Amino acid sequence: MLNFFKKYAKNIIAFIIICSVIVLIIRFFPRPKILNDYTFSKSFFSHDGKLLRVTVSYDDKYRVFYPLNEIPEQIQQAVLLYEDKNFYFHIGINPVSLLRAIKTTFISKSGKQGASTITMQTVRILYNLNTKTVAGKIKQIFLALWLEMRYSKKDILEAYFNIAPYGYNIEGIGAASLIYFNKRLQDLELHEQLTLAVIPQNPNIRRPSLKTGFEKMKVARKILYDKWKKKYPESKNKEHFFDMPMDIKSPKELPFYVPHVVNYLNSKINKNEIYTTIDLKLQMLFEQYIKKYIDRNSSLGIKNASVLLVNTKTMQAEVAVGSADFFNNDILGQIDGVRAKRMAGSVLKTFIYGLALENGLICPTTLLKDTFHYFSIYAPENSDRQFAGPVFAQDALVNSRNIPAIKLLQDIGIETFLNLLKTAGITKLKSAEHYGVSAAIGTIDVSVEEVAKLYSSLLNGGKTEEIKYVTDDRKESDTESDKTIFSKETAFILFDMLSHNPAPQNFNIKDKYGNNIKVAWKTGTSYCFKDAWAAGAFGDYVLVVWVGNFSGESNSNFWGRTAAGNLFFELIRTVVLNKKDQNFFYPDMKDLNIKKIHVCSVSGAIANKFCPKKTDCYFIPEKSPINLCDIHRNILIDNKTGLRTNVEVKGKTHYEVYEFWPSDILSLFEKAGIKKQLPPKYMPNIEPEDISVSGNPPKIFLPLEDVIYKIVPGDKIIPLKADIDADADTVYWFVDGNFAGNSKKNETLFITALSGTHNIIATDDLNRYAYSSFTVEY
Repeated sequence: MLNFFKKYAKNIIAFIIICSVIVLIIRFFPRPKILNDYTFSKSFFSHDGKLLRVTVSYDDKYRVFYPLNEIPEQIQQAVLLYEDKNFYFHIGINPVSLLRAIKTTFISKSGKQGASTITMQTVRILYNLNTKTVAGKIKQIFLALWLEMRYSKKDILEAYFNIAPYGYNIEGIGAASLIYFNKRLQDLELHEQLTLAVIPQNPNIRRPSLKTGFEKMKVARKILYDKWKKKYPESKNKEHFFDMPMDIKSPKELPFYVPHVVNYLNSKINKNEIYTTIDLKLQMLFEQYIKKYIDRNSSLGIKNASVLLVNTKTMQAEVAVGSADFFNNDILGQIDGVRAKRMAGSVLKTFIYGLALENGLICPTTLLKDTFHYFSIYAPENSDRQFAGPVFAQDALVNSRNIPAIKLLQDIGIETFLNLLKTAGITKLKSAEHYGVSAAIGTIDVSVEEVAKLYSSLLNGGKTEEIKYVTDDRKESDTESDKTIFSKETAFILFDMLSHNPAPQNFNIKDKYGNNIKVAWKTGTSYCFKDAWAAGAFGDYVLVVWVGNFSGESNSNFWGRTAAGNLFFELIRTVVLNKKDQNFFYPDMKDLNIKKIHVCSVSGAIANKFCPKKTDCYFIPEKSPINLCDIHRNILIDNKTGLRTNVEVKGKTHYEVYEFWPSDILSLFEKAGIKKQLPPKYMPNIEPEDISVSGNPPKIFLPLEDVIYKIVPGDKIIPLKADIDADADTVYWFVDGNFAGNSKKNETLFITALSGTHNIIATDDLNRYAYSSFTVEY
């Protein structure tokens, strides 16, 4: 033999060199990845590594791809030790093992003996070969040699680990680890690693989730462990683990948590492992509370809810409940309510007030009018069909008064409001003309996620960011674009205003220090009671709750404050009880350009020296309105008659403070049974010119300047109405210079008018006047 090698040494060396060159040439040419035609599952985890779901591949297999460098070295060594210890040294086949197998199986026929290397097993799976026949075995051998020529050992081993059979429809060790143990490969203990190492040799018989399969697996694992101990003696101290019972699961026991979030991410992200931001413990508690809440209120027709909890420090969604029951077709449970668009109701009013604060139109105690009012031809009501009269901006916001919100929206501009929403990331908005003033009372469609983004601005200094559902989400475009919707001072004041919204009864929630937690929250009820909303901020969190029907069915019990508000506070209590390591402090005023000023407790304006009672109000210097109280006026009274005079005479006159309310507000006071002391009339000998310089002129609000009145000639339907100061009684109307008639306080005068544009003068009985115009078309 030695002489043979000496004689043909040059030929042998030449043959080896030629073969090597051929292999190098083959590998030089472009070649697809071994598993290029395979599709893989995705595995989803909670933020702390709990398995949420494993999806199936396009061919309905559980097959999770792991690069070889992410498969623990200990697992690789175990598989090679059991399956193919000479893997890195042979050429794809082991000739000695092959000859032994042929002799045993076909010549002596003493039994079947396998001789497949990992490369041979890989090609059998790749090409779906029937290797029980001689032809199939020969084909397997040649394909194994071909695979070794084209790919590296690491490429082949990586392919094997990802397509090896593990019973059921499980392929690959990564999927097997997730399904049988609900763990990633990196988290397996030695006895679990060896369990997986022995399954592919006989996957159907050694299914560890079955009792018989588990016992057969243990026999094979014992053989491998004995080999392992010889090679790694230090592992003997882990022997007791191999005798312990194991909690091994089957594919039907795979977790199916947070289905709406997983479905959303599955359609968006093309990665094998996806770590979500979901706090699974809190998620499951939320789902339980929602189910209990619906069970308790089922008699009211409350069947469904969607909830989103966002940590505003990280903008990560810690809880996202798309529907009350994913599998309930009666409530269309597979619709993702976190992203579905629904009518907003009053939940967006917060941001109208934010713009009003930002533009210096109001401060929290600015007095707004909640009175009957026409906006073009639209005369809106409040949900209680009542008008509150004069109301502080803070109270108007908290109590969702419609008229003040609409009036502020008009002053701000609908386009400005829509631009704020666009900046915050609200999508599919229509034009300002489409919404009109109804945008103030909730005709805009938004999602739970979009509402959460808006309310996050209260805690993030007036800035909004995209909500993250993946822990490694790095959205550079989001950080580069400016999504500031108002200043940090406005954000703080808005939070403070909303924190005065009282919680439902018995829902005072205390932090770990025993202090009541401040919750800045707002409710909303959409048109025809189709949607109930509650949204707000507390500590570092924003919570949004929607209650309704995906079918759009209305229900008179869908009130924001009750249907959504009660659940909202139940869930806040759950957060506080389960986040004991966190503080739920009030937002910090540090570095904010905000001051507290004294305002009149009646008018809400900066207190003048005649205001009897004062209160504090947050004020943004150089931005908030600087209006002195005009309600409390110190007027001169004649001692003898008790009438007003304009000449001070010592001993015969005195000063007295009276409240001067506009006529429409006085009318509301009267309807509510509140008696206001009116200022006395002027003495008859005072000239009108001397009176007209004091007090406020009329304010014309009918007819409307922005409306074209289309009438039949001769119809007496043009309305004339004005608010007048408290000391006036009558309004005298002049149209195009001609006297048209007069109206008493809070009365409307109706007239006829020719086609065209007409000028109006309204003069009160104290000679104070105002101008306006209107247009008529026949």
